[in-house]
Amino acid sequence: VSRALSQLRGQTQHSFISLFFIPYDPVVLAILNSSLFDWYARMTFSSLGDPWNGGRLEFKSMYMSKLPLPPLIGSLQEEIAELVELIEQGNAKSDVEDRLNELVFDLYGLSSEEIKIVRGN
Repeated sequence: VSRALSQLRGQTQHSFISLFFIPYDPVVLAILNSSLFDWYARMTFSSLGDPWNGGRLEFKSMYMSKLPLPPLIGSLQEEIAELVELIEQGNAKSDVEDRLNELVFDLYGLSSEEIKIVRGN
């Protein structure tokens, strides 16, 4: 973006900013904001510093393009979309995020032991 603006001004400037455009999908939005994705990114993506102790993750296309997306199941997909809509409208109660995390775990078919690992228990 900054490079494009600089070129409009007749200047040449190079930037190291990466942009990702992800088409809107409430299920993908829920996955990307889930505790499962947080755990996956910290375990898989490169980082500047310790990703578990304030280090910054690098969301590069080489990692994001390999993100495993599960097949979307009708009733789960509908419930996730409804909960995401509640959050977007600002009408969500505190337990909505917990429910979304549970639904994402269900989408990926995680066992109770795997869920404990993700939650750090």
